[in-house]
Amino acid sequence: MTPEYQRDWHKKNPGKAAEYQRTFRRKNPEFAAADNRRKYETWKDYLLGLKGLYGCKDCNNWFPSDVLEFDHVPSRGKKVKAISQFTVKNKAALEELVKCDIVCPTCHKNRTLMRLA
Repeated sequence: MTPEYQRDWHKKNPGKAAEYQRTFRRKNPEFAAADNRRKYETWKDYLLGLKGLYGCKDCNNWFPSDVLEFDHVPSRGKKVKAISQFTVKNKAALEELVKCDIVCPTCHKNRTLMRLA
């Protein structure tokens, strides 16, 4: 069975594919846990890489990517949930990222205080 055939079958039979995946993950919890960890690490690496491309939007200083934070900008739409609550890269997570600026912790606190004032 070729990867192309599998991909096409999954697209044509989304309900059966989802049920098969649920059953497989239920019968193989160690695989499911490892797969979840892999997806989470991929998402975390993606976020760190994204932060590493930009410095703080407000003060223009460069910080290590694990120091920078995502700040939801209210004018770009209502916050669904914090970026840190997403565990995988999916459409909802990317839509939430569009509503954010990357800032350092000090500027993030300043922004929050200005919004509350």
